[in-house]
Amino acid sequence: MKNKLAYLFPFVLMACSGACSGNGYPPPPDPPQPQPEVDASSDADADEDATYPYSNAYYKFVLPSHFWKQNNPMNNSTDVYFSSSADGGSAFIGSRQEFIGTNDQFLLLYIRSAKEDGMVVMGQSKSLEINGKKFSSVLLNKQNSLFWIWITVHKGYGYAFGCKTQDMPEDKSAALCAPIAMSVELL
Repeated sequence: MKNKLAYLFPFVLMACSGACSGNGYPPPPDPPQPQPEVDASSDADADEDATYPYSNAYYKFVLPSHFWKQNNPMNNSTDVYFSSSADGGSAFIGSRQEFIGTNDQFLLLYIRSAKEDGMVVMGQSKSLEINGKKFSSVLLNKQNSLFWIWITVHKGYGYAFGCKTQDMPEDKSAALCAPIAMSVELL
């Protein structure tokens, strides 16, 4: 079951060992093409309050600073993967997978998979609206990393957006991750 759910939830893969690979599932339909690398961290004159938008055929979001770099997707179930050069160990991931069901069912599958990988659910899951769309969110912890997860189901697909921080207090982690999640818009 771990391998099956790891395919659906790329953020769990980010925290798991090599045992989570090789699930035998086909890649998701119509994967977005890799975008050009976004990296303004080398620009000494870059505005720290600048924002950097990202979009593909399925969704868009805005990164709140110039310290984010787009990396190659981690696996076939990850559409986009950004890491932060300013906050060592921080990352933001977006994914889209075929899924027929409700937000609550998608969240339950995600939590089960995360627990199987040794993650701890911190507090209750929450429902919220982001740009007119109902999302469910949950905070997970594994070792020194916090994983903020926002999921939704839309037009036959499950969407998972996650922000990971490492060695960072929860309030600072939330301040880094929440603005990105609140900018997510499904297309």
